[in-house]
Amino acid sequence: MKIKFHAIILLATLVLLGSQTVNSQTQIVNFIRGGVEDGEKLIQAYLQPLGNAMGTDLNAGWYNTAKVHSTLGFDVTFTLSAAFVPQTDKTFDLADIGLKTLRIAEPSQPTNTPTFAGSRDKGPWLELAANNPIGGDDLILTRFQAHNGVDIPAYPLPMVKAAIGIPAGIEIMGRFLPRITYEDMSLGMWGAGIKYDVLQHVPVLRKFPILNVSVMGAYTKVNSSSDINFQKSIYGSSHAGIPVVGGKDNYDNQNLEIQMQGFTTMALVSADLPVITFYGGLGYSRSLSTVDLLGDYPLIDSQNIEPGKIPIVDVTDPIALKFTNYSGLQTTIGFKLKVAVITFHADYTYANYNIVSAGLGVSLR
Repeated sequence: MKIKFHAIILLATLVLLGSQTVNSQTQIVNFIRGGVEDGEKLIQAYLQPLGNAMGTDLNAGWYNTAKVHSTLGFDVTFTLSAAFVPQTDKTFDLADIGLKTLRIAEPSQPTNTPTFAGSRDKGPWLELAANNPIGGDDLILTRFQAHNGVDIPAYPLPMVKAAIGIPAGIEIMGRFLPRITYEDMSLGMWGAGIKYDVLQHVPVLRKFPILNVSVMGAYTKVNSSSDINFQKSIYGSSHAGIPVVGGKDNYDNQNLEIQMQGFTTMALVSADLPVITFYGGLGYSRSLSTVDLLGDYPLIDSQNIEPGKIPIVDVTDPIALKFTNYSGLQTTIGFKLKVAVITFHADYTYANYNIVSAGLGVSLR
């Protein structure tokens, strides 16, 4: 493991990037053993809760008051948001995703299998079969067990947020997670946002000094990259006496890239007292995931089995998935304590996956 950045951020992120998480992300390459079409279906069903959880995290933790910084006022805040995956999203049904080439190895087995967020017990065995050109019976070309999940109670995302006030009642915000490398995986994040003071245009409400109303919009993006090792030896050298032929001796350019983006717009209100602030927000959020399996991969061409060979074909960049994690309303309620310039805040967000966020910072208004 390579340690490259501040210990506090690294330790928080390793909760997310523990060895079980790394293995679960990189081992999904096995899902393409039955071909690209089935691989896409399995990968999306398996990773959807990760996209939902991380996407929800990305849209949280942007504010702890509706009050906008005065010109050159600023804050720097370390925040940890954690999304909770509902029980219903911890499994998916293999019978419901429309597999074409892969099948359940034993029909009597349950068809439910863990998602990324599910149990650490593996799912049922899957197999790729073809008609044996010699005897006419089933020829099992490859067989593997559906993968387990990481089974942690919440999916955390740490970040550092900074904001500064500029004229016209505007606050510019940014957030950042330095790129962290753990084993063969790396992850980094950045985001930008803006908050605008609405109360400056409503003179009658400015008579209430503790009341603040604003609107905000923000965008966050997180990228992860994992090295993959998927060699043709996984298929063995022959099946039923028919040799496995073709492909390269070594595949060394394989990589899994997962990108998630979050967009949020919120109306904010807060009551800012000398020591404590109560705040809330209501608005719209949306998150998207992109999953790319890059490089060259050896796949069995199950449609062209001959008596003398089981052919391997090289497929380049076999997976390119894009899917929406969530699009809808998001509501937050929370509080902030301030002693001198030191702040602590905590809040709860209701969205597709509920989130708890907490942070510690320095603020000068």
